[in-house]
Amino acid sequence: MNKKKLSLNQIVFLSSGITALIIAITLLIIFALTYRPSIAFYKVPDQVKKALYDYIIQNTKENYRFIELDSSVPLSKQSKKFASASFIFVNQDCDSKEFAQTSSKIKSLPVDLTSNIPDSVQKSLTIKKNGVKYLPILYDFYQIDVNYENFQKSPVKNINYWQDLVDFLYSQKASIKTPLIFDGGDSPCAIDIFGMILESASSPEEYSQLLDKIYDIYKNQSDNLENFAQEFTQLINSNEACIKSKDKIKELIQSGILDKSILQFERGSSVSLAGTNSCAALITKLSDHRKISHSVIRNYKSIYCPSYPDNFKRKFAAPEIALLCLKKSKKNILLAEKLIKSGQSEISTNGGLSPVDKNCTPSDLQADDVRYWIAASSGPLLPLSAAIPDDKFQKEAAQILYKFD
Repeated sequence: MNKKKLSLNQIVFLSSGITALIIAITLLIIFALTYRPSIAFYKVPDQVKKALYDYIIQNTKENYRFIELDSSVPLSKQSKKFASASFIFVNQDCDSKEFAQTSSKIKSLPVDLTSNIPDSVQKSLTIKKNGVKYLPILYDFYQIDVNYENFQKSPVKNINYWQDLVDFLYSQKASIKTPLIFDGGDSPCAIDIFGMILESASSPEEYSQLLDKIYDIYKNQSDNLENFAQEFTQLINSNEACIKSKDKIKELIQSGILDKSILQFERGSSVSLAGTNSCAALITKLSDHRKISHSVIRNYKSIYCPSYPDNFKRKFAAPEIALLCLKKSKKNILLAEKLIKSGQSEISTNGGLSPVDKNCTPSDLQADDVRYWIAASSGPLLPLSAAIPDDKFQKEAAQILYKFD
């Protein structure tokens, strides 16, 4: 019986197939040996990034790759940069929150992971099909640090309402050039403090409506800064809550409580001035409050922005560090559970922010106060700058908010 011989073309084809298979197997082996899972971070403070990264490394024993996303560009426009990540930790803004809710790239986590979160915070989450697509991990907070020694010597005995704070600050003018300071040169900070004052004098519904309107303007004009500035100006100058907030800030400047050049106070200025006892109070985020030396900050008492006597319903604006899941697996779900249910005390202590978990032990009274204020209110709000997730637009918005005729 004659054996059929392979033709030259068949031999070449077979050899090519075997070669391709060997290359593919080799590449798979190399990939398996060199693959590193990755974690992405978006606008997360450095100290918090380190705390989260260190906790994950210690509890998984895996060498995760660190991806730093561009903080000046909206998260939804960076999908190629974080495509390989298992998780993204985000300092939540309107764009990233909307992206998490609508994008198929973000996977739902089991809703029972939220069981340790206070009820008021749970109500702020969007839950679909028994899953949640963004999971709060930590809260930052805009607070007022009052020089307690100065306060004890002042004629004001308690700060219960906005006017009490104004009276205290006014009483300090004789000895302190600028009684109240904040980092107005940092555009997100300037916008958020405007929003903090606005929230204290209006309802959570008015604040939320304003946030949505600003975000709509940004989305519609995100390619045209001039049009954005025009529409934003029209909104601010016609919105009753904004007018009230602008008037309150204008009064602080006219009375000498707040420096008229507040937008020139660059990031870190308030921390430096507090160290030289150059203010009676400063408005700062919890994450920046942590940068002030203990010898200085021990002389200050932290309070939330007081409201008018008739404003009983509060819903504080609190920058939120949240977890978004890109690769849903049993391993990743277990890690998310550790982060939210077991690691809160350690991450909060090392990162300096307030834990979301209602059962964990906070690192100090400062973090516990923030957790209590948020839990005791009707829930957290995104800070006002969250509606404008682009640096150059934020700078323009800050200039408009602090422009007084």
